[in-house]
Amino acid sequence: MENRDGDGPQVVQKTSYENLDIYVVDEVFEYPGDINSTLKADGDLSGFASLARDTKVPVWDTGDQANEDATVSQVLNGIRGLTLLVPSNQASAQGISGNNTRLWNILRNHIINGTTVYSPSLANATYISAAGQYLHFRSNSSGKFVTSGDTTAQIIQSDILVKNGVFHIIDRVLLNPEVNEEVADNAYESATELAGHSSTETGPVGVPTGGSSGGIGGNGAVGKLEGVGTFGIVALCAILGSSLFA
Repeated sequence: MENRDGDGPQVVQKTSYENLDIYVVDEVFEYPGDINSTLKADGDLSGFASLARDTKVPVWDTGDQANEDATVSQVLNGIRGLTLLVPSNQASAQGISGNNTRLWNILRNHIINGTTVYSPSLANATYISAAGQYLHFRSNSSGKFVTSGDTTAQIIQSDILVKNGVFHIIDRVLLNPEVNEEVADNAYESATELAGHSSTETGPVGVPTGGSSGGIGGNGAVGKLEGVGTFGIVALCAILGSSLFA
């Protein structure tokens, strides 16, 4: 895992035996925390963390069969197999309108739903976002980059672990409001079907037991990140608005 400030375990020795590399570190690794606590620990992401924690939005609860309020942090924490691209505090959000549907679509294009992807698997690869759009990753002598639609951002820190996945920090918002629900559904189903092959299947990954669609449910799990519906999000106006990225 990359570390910008030098905190945390450091590799002090490397030993190779046949095709195995053994790294000796100077500290015990801590178990990854949830998204909110991990974001708060990085001052460069404090704006995103506080807004995600404090802002509530309506989410479909498969248990109660009704819309219930949940914070953006709860929504993200409920996803199983999460890969999140988090814009830093310095990222520019110019060009985002106040339209809630557009904002939600843009946020979904920062998420790979149902798949946890670490930096070695990002090099020169393409994934499908939770909005059904292509996320093209590439690496060159200048760094690591991701493109969605017409926007390219640089990945300025990779592989920040959280208990339900991983996130990567990028230097700008991916301004792609486009959605293809069919492609998103197919990508999600493929990812969760593959995950189910190596475990006991009690239901689709990311969907509460007994439920058939995304929601906060009894165990807090969130499934497919489908359309806006009633997810009318004043929060996302703030999260992706100029107040955070000014």
